[in-house]
Parts: sequence; structure tokens; C-alpha cells
Amino acid sequence: MRIPMHAKKNIHRLFLALLTLVPLLLHGQYYNLGQDPSALKWRQINTPGFRIIYPENFEQKAQKMIPMLNNIAKQGGKTLAFKPGKVPFILHNYNTEANAVTVWTPKRVELYTCPPQDNYAQDWLDQLVTHEYRHVVQLDRTNQGFTRVLSWLTGEQAAALVSGLFVPPWFMEGDAVCTETALSRSGRGRIPSFEMLLRAQVTQRGAYSYDKAALGSYKTFVPNQYVLGYSLVANVRRKYGYQAWVRALDEVAWKPYSITPFNHGLKQATGYGKEELYRMTMLDMDSMWKYQDAHTQKTAFVRLSGIKKNAYETYEYPVYLNDTLVISKFSSLDEITRFVLTGPKEFNQTIVSPGFLSSGTFSSVIMADSDQTVSQQAAIGKGNCFMLAWAETINDPRWENRKFSVIRTYDSRTGKTRSLTRESRYFAPAFAPGGSAMAVVSVDPVNRSSLLVLDAHTGEVKDTLLASDSDFYMTPSWSGDGKWIVYIKLDNQGKSINMCNSAGTGIKQILPPTFTEISNPVFAGGYVLYNGSYSGIQNIYAIDLNNNDIFQVTSAAFGAGNAHLSPGERKIVYSDYSASGYSLAETAFEPGTWKKLTGIRDYSPSLYKY
Repeated sequence: MRIPMHAKKNIHRLFLALLTLVPLLLHGQYYNLGQDPSALKWRQINTPGFRIIYPENFEQKAQKMIPMLNNIAKQGGKTLAFKPGKVPFILHNYNTEANAVTVWTPKRVELYTCPPQDNYAQDWLDQLVTHEYRHVVQLDRTNQGFTRVLSWLTGEQAAALVSGLFVPPWFMEGDAVCTETALSRSGRGRIPSFEMLLRAQVTQRGAYSYDKAALGSYKTFVPNQYVLGYSLVANVRRKYGYQAWVRALDEVAWKPYSITPFNHGLKQATGYGKEELYRMTMLDMDSMWKYQDAHTQKTAFVRLSGIKKNAYETYEYPVYLNDTLVISKFSSLDEITRFVLTGPKEFNQTIVSPGFLSSGTFSSVIMADSDQTVSQQAAIGKGNCFMLAWAETINDPRWENRKFSVIRTYDSRTGKTRSLTRESRYFAPAFAPGGSAMAVVSVDPVNRSSLLVLDAHTGEVKDTLLASDSDFYMTPSWSGDGKWIVYIKLDNQGKSINMCNSAGTGIKQILPPTFTEISNPVFAGGYVLYNGSYSGIQNIYAIDLNNNDIFQVTSAAFGAGNAHLSPGERKIVYSDYSASGYSLAETAFEPGTWKKLTGIRDYSPSLYKY
């Protein structure tokens, strides 16, 4: 039967109408971040402002999130003059990677609840909620005006598309870092090692072009969107107020058809576009950083690893093998992470390449001589057999949202690497003297943190020294006599440094809780060395174990950290930062030359204060 022309036109119109209505009828997930184990039973908490979706074994921690979310719902949108609609928070507690992501289509926040070993002085879930809620505010604020009209046809994809096309990623992340810093007593805006990356680049190599700074480079190290964005967003707030960013987002929402709405909104608010504001910010920051540098009296050191022109290489967490050889974790822009041995006359030898590390630190221990023929023995000389241990991420072969953190070891006597544990959630391994035992931090799926002692040969748990539902333990390290373990404890008062008797009979607090960033304590004779940020630059500090007095050991131009005392106790090796990355540095271990903490001043720009 022949269909009349007018009937064909009506069919076409009906077909187009159905296509338009399809997004309103479909409820499938457009962007899937992976599946959790099928055996999990899920629960939810519903309030007018948010919904928490979580596995039932996370009930206690999910309940504690309610006041966090209520507080951030009141504060998180003030400096963008906006309160978003209801948003789901989905918790994944079987993944050992510390992360979170805010996605649209459909709108939700996905949180990976296991805290990292380099956590700063704030509860991990509180950090995630504060940062990711700000992304909700940013995205939801663009869902107005012309974009709102588009959403009638395309749903949440309108706000996601408009934001993705016109709002720079550096703004999204920089604004969220500003918020996490302003609404807490910690946050990355207060941490010198975060700012250090851009400060070294600008003062040593100059500011890059806007395109290079915003888009990155395959040839040159460029600080990421978080680092760039924080300085740019915070400095514009300092000079023009937060309303400048409100105007830019409003222009994106109401006039996305103007091709460059974000830039146009900034010009209306400040008189300058984003590239001009970037150049002005780099000039402002360069001036403030040079003032800081002029008031920083540096300490002397000897560089052990060379710096290649225009290269970016990092040597981190160095430890002495003997008085002349140092083991460290090495990486560069075009080379995978590996453990290397560095020595005199530019000696540099790869020991082993690990997989994906689940915590940055590693441990080494000198072993007794062996009669075996070994691969490393010829290079390092007789009597220097050693073992390495690190924590490595292992993916579940079936469930994307379940990952493990296993302890892997390398033995120079055999040249072999093996997994000491399987399907574990262990982090930051630390060999006991002699290498028969190992301390690790365990974090179970309900975020119960424990300090365990493992058998270093079998991986079996020998002892549980500490366990807590609320405190979080980080980066343990043993004393030379094996009687004490020093570690960082994070609680609601901040970070503290504590010592635990390896027999489990006592705990000593040697540094009270503080919100100033501290990390990675290690024993050094009668002292504990650790990273501290008291001067606005990360440096190495020492606590006298006799009286708990604190001293500054190094004063670096950009940052120094992760010290280790030589076997002869005459010098320390550490990582010193520059625009070329972390290099190995060595200085004398002379407590009489150290400066008391009471004499330390902070001359950093401290943008978070504005």
C-alpha cells in the first residue's frame, strides 16, 4: 500500500518526538566507574539534601558522614552563591586506592573510602566530601539559563557538556582545593610541598605559556591542574573577590553560545581574560616567592645524583645501604618507577621495577652474607646483601571496585621478587633490624586501622600492636635496637608522632597533635627525624628523645624530606627538590648546628588567609 506524502511527514515528526523523549524515559547508567563484588548488600540514608549509598558493613562510618554532609551543605556553596540540589554519595570500601570522583549523567559523587598513607591532617572522608561537594556546586550552578533549557531535552548531559566545553579543568580543581582549605584546618592550600611544584618551576625556569601550563606537555614536567588552579583561583579571589568566578560561571550557564563565555565573564568582572589573569598571577606569585626566598637562609649539602638539563627526575625515600651507596625510588617523565642504587662517580644501577605502588614509601634491610651466587653482589660488594619491601596494588580479576594492597619483597641474594601477602590491605612496610619481622599498616574495609607485625618470611601476622576505629596510623619505622616503632597518628586533633614498644607494652607521644603538615618519622641516634612544614617550606626536623625539643635540620630553597641516617651516624641522606625534580642530597649529622623551632618564621604567600 502506498503511504501518502503527508502521512510520511507525520510519521517523521512522531519519530523525532520519540527521540526527544527517549532521554526522559531511560534510567540506565551513562558513565560506569566499575562494579563492586556481587555479594555486597547495600543500604542508603536519605535526607533532603543528599543520599548516602553504602555497603551494609560500612554503616557506622556512613552514619558519621551525616554531620559532615550537613555542614558542607551549609558552607560548601557560599563563595559561588549557590546551593545545589540533592545529590547521591556512593561509597566503595573494597578498593584500596584513595580517590573520589564527581560525575554527571547521572549526577552522583563516588567515594573510595580507604585513606592514603600520605594523608594530610584531616579525616579522609571529610576531605573527600568537602572537595567533591564543591564540584557538585560548580556543575549544578551551570544548570540555569540557556543550559537549563537544553536540559529539558538532554537531561543532565547539558550541564556536563557545557561545563566540559567551557570551564577550564584548572578552575574546577583549583576552586575545590581553595574550598577544602578554607573549610578545614588543613587542606592542600596549606601544604608547602603542594605549592612547591609551581614555585620551583616559576622561579627557576620562568612561567610557561598559558596553553602549556593549562594543557601540560609530553616533554617538560608541568604542575597539574590542582596546583596551577589553586594559585590562580586563590590569587584572583585575593585581588577581585570570589564574585569574579561567580560571574564567569553565570556567563557559561546563560550564554554558552557565545563561544568563550568563561573568558567573557572574567573580563566583565575583572577587566582581564583568563590568559591575562594567568600571566598577572604568575608575576604576583613570583614576586611573593622571591620575597620568601630572600628571607630563607639555606643550609649546605652535597648533591649525590646529577641533574640533567631540562629533565625531570625524582629520587625519593633514600636509605643508606652502606656509607657510600644509597637505595631510592626513582621515576621520570619517560621512565617507569624503579628502585635504584646510587653511589660515587655517577654510579647508578637499577635494582628492580615494582608494579603500581599503593603507598609511596619502601623499606630495606641489610641481610647476613649468603653462599649463593647473586645478581647484585658483584655491583655492591661482599657484605651488602639486602632485601626490599613495598606495598603494591593488585586488581581483582572480576570486580573493578575491589583492589588489594599486597606486600612484595626483593632479595638481592637471589635476585627474585615475590609476594609476601595475598589479597591483603597492607601499606607502608618497614623491616625490623635483621629482617625477620616487618611492621605494616592494615586498613580493613570498614576503615579500621591497625599496626601489625608480620613474619617477614611467611607474611603471617605475629602481633597486633595497635588497632582503632577512629585513629589512623601512618608510615611506621623501627629503632636500631628493634625495641620501638615510631609512627604518625591522625585523629580529630591533627597529626602526632608516637612511639610504640614492639612488645606492645607501652606508647609514648613525642610530638603533640598539630594541623601543620608532618610526615615520615624515622629514628636517628637519640633523635627522630621527620618532615615538617613550619617555615612554609617542607624541611627535615628533629625531635630530641631526651627532652622532646624540636630543631630544624635542613633549610632548603624549595623543599627537603625523607631523611635517613648513615650507618656510621655521621651524615644523613634526603631528597631535595628543584624544578628538575627530587635529587639525592647529603649533609653532616651535627645536632649542635641545628636551629631551634622557636626561631623559625614563615614567609610564604599563604594565599589561604585571604
